[in-house]
Amino acid sequence: MPGRGGIFVTSLQRQEVSLAIDPRGVAGTLLIDLPRRPGLTPRFSIAAEGDFGLRHEVRLAGPSVTLTLAFEREAGGEIRLWDTGLGDPPRIAWRQLDLEQNLRRLPGGPGTLEALRTLLERLPADAPGRAVLTETVTRLAEARGLLDTLRERLKDLAAADAALARARQAVEDRSGSEREGARRRLNEASLAVERAGAAADAAWEAWAGRVQALIGG
Repeated sequence: MPGRGGIFVTSLQRQEVSLAIDPRGVAGTLLIDLPRRPGLTPRFSIAAEGDFGLRHEVRLAGPSVTLTLAFEREAGGEIRLWDTGLGDPPRIAWRQLDLEQNLRRLPGGPGTLEALRTLLERLPADAPGRAVLTETVTRLAEARGLLDTLRERLKDLAAADAALARARQAVEDRSGSEREGARRRLNEASLAVERAGAAADAAWEAWAGRVQALIGG
């Protein structure tokens, strides 16, 4: 089931023992002793318990039968969509965030999407909550694509910043007519940084908007 920031998953482990019984036409009661299975709950009637384990009684009418005795264990856990220690993702100031270092902590980062896809593949078609999980996987995949775009825009910004630093140094190193050309290139590099920063801002806003739809969905 979904919750803010995570998907709560309940799994059922089932172990079965199948017995082919041929009473050779004889009717009567058959006693079957099975060892206990720690952590598993028997899903068949228990006539007695003891050092022999669990005793089950079955009434045979004469014909051959196949008897199935089951043990089950239910477990639950939560798969987080992001690290809540970061706060509300759409409100994060990305310029103060090391994106690559915190990538796994963000919605759409590596890890969570893959885990939910694996879970979806294993989930029966009629399982409760499958539609919600499918939608969550779709939105996370969209967030992943936008996050990848953001990473590319940040690489462009880093390259533009490096070029700007070189252009500034060139102005300091030049004199005369060469310095004028260096200043022109510095202005161009400064404009390139502004464009790259605006593109990064737009990519972040696109990702944040998709994440907000995921959180509020």
